Amino acid sequence: MSDGFSIGAVLQGQMIVDCPHCNETIDFNAERCRFCGHPVDRKAAQSAAELLAEISQACNAASHIASFVGISVAFSLLDFFSLLFIPFHNMLPGTALTGVLLFVPVLALRWKIRFGQIVSQYPDFRNARRTVTVSGIVGGLLLCFILFLSVLTLIRH
Repeated sequence: MSDGFSIGAVLQGQMIVDCPHCNETIDFNAERCRFCGHPVDRKAAQSAAELLAEISQACNAASHIASFVGISVAFSLLDFFSLLFIPFHNMLPGTALTGVLLFVPVLALRWKIRFGQIVSQYPDFRNARRTVTVSGIVGGLLLCFILFLSVLTLIRH
């Protein structure tokens, strides 16, 4: 049975916050922390709960971007090895090229616009910010690799 502390619960209005006194997760509507009994400031709790919900969304979006880059890398490697070992390979690396050229930069830019201004010391958010940056770098390198494969494919035919 769920205690109501989930991302779905946050999106449905049951927001959570860390107690400023004991750092345990509590419902922001509580008058007192259920762990330490410290009184909860409503305005501060609501601000913190909204920030936590935003950070959760940022981490989720960064995870999706990283997954998409991983899939693009896998398709690029598949195209590269099929280019090496199949004599009449005439398929350009279309799937990975489309992914890198269209989706990864758009998703990363959207992430930076939507979540880039958040100031937080949460380790998950710092990791999400790093993930988006690394995904952008890997996406740029992958774009160079795909362009190389495209030129190599054209030269071979």
